[in-house]
Amino acid sequence: MKKFIMPVAIVMIGATSALAGNLGKGSDKAIVNGFAFHNAEPVVKCIDSNVSCSTTGSVTCMANLGSGPEQLYEKIDDTSCPNPLFVRP
Repeated sequence: MKKFIMPVAIVMIGATSALAGNLGKGSDKAIVNGFAFHNAEPVVKCIDSNVSCSTTGSVTCMANLGSGPEQLYEKIDDTSCPNPLFVRP
């Protein structure tokens, strides 16, 4: 009986450790509010879209702010939003 229980216990501990190690891997994704970049002279600014986007992904986050679909970016300050955002998973 001891020869059976010990290997099963080791396998269960290993499986639990592997599962616990993979749970935290998705935590590097951030959900942020997307901003459209408007480069209209004389005022260059980032316009809040009120759309939540992700900092990682493959599908571009878009919103229609009145002049058709626009790509959304992460805001750094009022005149700088250089980082493209992606659709939330």
